[in-house]
Amino acid sequence: MLPIRTIAILFLAVLTACSGMKVQERVSRLETAIQSYGGAIRWARYTDAYAYHMGKDGFRPPLELEEYEGIRVTGYQIQEKTLGKEQMEATVVAKISFYDDRTGVVTDIKHIQNWWFREEDKQWLVDAAFPDFTE
Repeated sequence: MLPIRTIAILFLAVLTACSGMKVQERVSRLETAIQSYGGAIRWARYTDAYAYHMGKDGFRPPLELEEYEGIRVTGYQIQEKTLGKEQMEATVVAKISFYDDRTGVVTDIKHIQNWWFREEDKQWLVDAAFPDFTE
């Protein structure tokens, strides 16, 4: 029969392993969300990208899709990713290059995204304004 101390150590090891798997799964979901969001912005699927935008208070900023007519995103590059200590928040800095049909100019903007993990449905969301192509 195993002593209580050995059982306690094994129990803690199992808990630690399960916790590590949850963190790993959460980080994997973040990577998938960031890639999906970037692809949606890059290929002008703005409605898909907008679905990621929601504040922690449940507020979803308004989006006027007409403002994005004539915008052609030519590049989307992640410049920086920072994961919070508890792996429940992350900051992503992206460089978005775009061509505006109205001005005929290619412009780069920096888009800072504050990602947060909603535990209820295991989803990463962005608490930041939608990219502003009028900067």
